[in-house]
Amino acid sequence: MQNLTETLEKVFRFYQAELKVIEQQHRPTTIAPEVAMVRAKPTATAAEQARFQAKHQRRIDQQQQIKRLSEQCWTQAAIAQAVGVSEKTVRRYVKLPDFPAIQPRRRTFGKSVLDPYKARFLDWWNDGMRQPRLLMSLLQQQGYEGSLRTVTRYISALRTAQGLPAKVRCSAQSSVKVYDLRSPPLTARRASYLVVTRPENRDSEAQALVEKLTNQHPDLAIAIEFADEFLQLIRQRKAEAFDAWISKVLKSSLKPFQAFAEGLLDDYDAVQAGMTLSISNGVVEGLNNRLKLLKRRCTDEQDWRYSTSVLS
Repeated sequence: MQNLTETLEKVFRFYQAELKVIEQQHRPTTIAPEVAMVRAKPTATAAEQARFQAKHQRRIDQQQQIKRLSEQCWTQAAIAQAVGVSEKTVRRYVKLPDFPAIQPRRRTFGKSVLDPYKARFLDWWNDGMRQPRLLMSLLQQQGYEGSLRTVTRYISALRTAQGLPAKVRCSAQSSVKVYDLRSPPLTARRASYLVVTRPENRDSEAQALVEKLTNQHPDLAIAIEFADEFLQLIRQRKAEAFDAWISKVLKSSLKPFQAFAEGLLDDYDAVQAGMTLSISNGVVEGLNNRLKLLKRRCTDEQDWRYSTSVLS
C-alpha cells in the first residue's frame, strides 16, 4: 500500500500543471458577489507563543548546565539528579548541538484541530445549519475531538465573512456562501493520499478533487483506475484477478506503475499470500522490533557503566 502511494505520487509529479489547474478551479482567486472568503482567527496567541519561548529557554538553561557538569566529569546519574531530568535526557542533551536562542516556529502554530473537518463544516453551514451545538455533535460523529470553543470561534469568523455580527446569538442570517482560504494546496503527495483513502472516508472536498483529477487528463484517469483496482484486490482479497491486473499495467505507458508491477512480480508469492490468507507476520515483526529495542538499551547501559567506571 505504501509503495502504491509512492507510485501515484511519482505519476502526479509529471502533471504538476494539471494539479495547479485543478487547484485554481477548486479554490477561486477572485471573490464573486455570492461568495465570501473566511479567514479564521489565529489560535497561536501572543501569550501562547510567550509560554512556548519560556519553555524553550528552560531547555537551553538545562542543556548548558548538563554540558558544563559533563565537562567536569560528573556521572550521568549525578547530572540528572542535579538538573532534575532523566538520565536519558542527559545523554540526549550532551550529544545534541546547542539549542538556538529563538525556537523555530512550530508547524502547528496557526493550525487548528478543526482544519481536517472544515470542508464538511462549510457544507453544513452553507446548507443552513447554524446551531453551534448541532454542528459540534455532527463534527464529533466525524471524529472531531476539539472543544466547542474552537467551533464557536470558527463560526464567529464565518459570520464576519458574511457581514453579520460575530455573536452567534444574533438572529440575522445571510445567503452568502463562504469559502475557506486555508485549504491545503493540491500537491502530488496530497493527491496520492486522496486516491488511496477509502471512498467512504473522503469528505465532499476530497471526493470532488478525486473526480477532477480523473477528468483532468487521460493518464491521471488511468493511474487512478489502476490504483482503485489494486486497492480492491488487497481490501477484498481478489487474488484471482491479480494476474490480469499485472498484465494490464505492464501493457500501459505509465512507467511508475510498470516499475511497481515489476516489483510485485519479484515478490509474487508474498503478494498472493497477502491477498488470500487472513494471517500475517505482523506479530513476529513486532517482537523482532521489541527485541532490537531491548538490545540497543542493553548496549547503551553497558557503554554507560563502562564510561562511569573509567571516570571513577
